[in-house]
Amino acid sequence: MKTKSKILIFTFIICLSFVFLLFLGYYNIKTWLHTAPEQVKPGVVTLYQNQSLKDLAKNLESKKIIDSALFFEISVRAFHEYKNFQAGVYSISSPASPNKIIQMLSSGEIYNPVVFDFIIPEGFNLEKIKARLVSNGIDKRSLDQAFKNQEILDSYDIEGKNVEGFLYPARYQFFSNIPSATTIVKTMINKFFETLPENYLFNLSEKNLNLQQAVIIASLIEKETSLEVERPLIAETIFNRLNKSMPLGIDASLIYGIKNFDGDIKRKHIMDSTNLYNTRIHRGLPPGPICSPSLKSLEALLNPSQKGYLYYVLKPGKNEKNHHFSKSLKEHNKHVRKLIEFSR
Repeated sequence: MKTKSKILIFTFIICLSFVFLLFLGYYNIKTWLHTAPEQVKPGVVTLYQNQSLKDLAKNLESKKIIDSALFFEISVRAFHEYKNFQAGVYSISSPASPNKIIQMLSSGEIYNPVVFDFIIPEGFNLEKIKARLVSNGIDKRSLDQAFKNQEILDSYDIEGKNVEGFLYPARYQFFSNIPSATTIVKTMINKFFETLPENYLFNLSEKNLNLQQAVIIASLIEKETSLEVERPLIAETIFNRLNKSMPLGIDASLIYGIKNFDGDIKRKHIMDSTNLYNTRIHRGLPPGPICSPSLKSLEALLNPSQKGYLYYVLKPGKNEKNHHFSKSLKEHNKHVRKLIEFSR
């Protein structure tokens, strides 16, 4: 009789355990099935040092990250070591399976909120970069000082009078603290050098170019075309004109040197020899970069086309972005006349 009672008790315990395991499995699967993309919502949960499992479970339930605090607590006690959970702030999708939550808390997948986020498009110059950062709360005077900080220039071997051209266009995110102007500038310069292709400086030396000259040329390419296919053509035209000691005649450079430019290039601007960026008058490269070039423009100058082009002009047409490239002034003038006639 005693043996029969023991067998019954043992059988009852086995059945109870089986039912419990089935329920836990169902609970996990049910939660997982309910995490369709359109239903998922992030929830921020803080696990404090020495916080009880019961309080954690209640917090998760109150934020609707789990369905049942009780069964989450039972699941942890039955199959995991709560002492291994790491204190911190977590971003957990809601709803989430208990196993997923346990994995995050055990491995310490701490949530670091983005506190400062900005995007610098390709072709932005220092003034536009400054305006964007100031609009996001960074001090204007601090930025001006960081842009021309000699220690920063020296530490990166930047030969120019400021960091123009070396602030790489990209998205930047900062966590925990709002960055200082100096931190932002250094982060963007670091991104520039990290993005340069392997052997880039060596390849420049093979073309008798230094990095400052390369960034200047790349910035000119960037402002002259938005079409990838044209970048090598623009690069070739620039090199060909430099080799023949011809003025580059790049209006984007001329405009860069005009203070408070109103959008209209006037004769006085074209004839202004005090504007060192006036490449209609001054031969050779302008004194410095005129914007932050993209990687594609930096690469294009290493692989210019070999077609003999010396001129280019925008093709006629509304919203046209393509250019006519010419080898002779006669051919170039023909395309210039077509553009003028279209513009009338």
